[in-house]
Amino acid sequence: MPVKWTDEQQKAIDSRGKGIVVPAAAGSGKTAVLIERVVSILADPSNMITPDSLLAVTFTTDATANMKRKLGDEFEKRISQRPDDMWLRKQQSMLAGA
Repeated sequence: MPVKWTDEQQKAIDSRGKGIVVPAAAGSGKTAVLIERVVSILADPSNMITPDSLLAVTFTTDATANMKRKLGDEFEKRISQRPDDMWLRKQQSMLAGA
């Protein structure tokens, strides 16, 4: 079942050409929004953006590990839906260096 984003969350996901800040309370979906934003940017080959050109900031080492794991999981999900998509596979392989 697809996630139902709030208008504010969807705006943060879809915003392009500028950095964003997502301030919100714990458990409000900040990480999910950032994951969706990053993956949607990286999954689009017309952007020609690779993981080494993005900056996502978290406040703890645990949060960083959690975000990398969730990014990997989302790429796995998308690759399972589009197994011949070499752009997605390349992007996924670059996450290890993030």
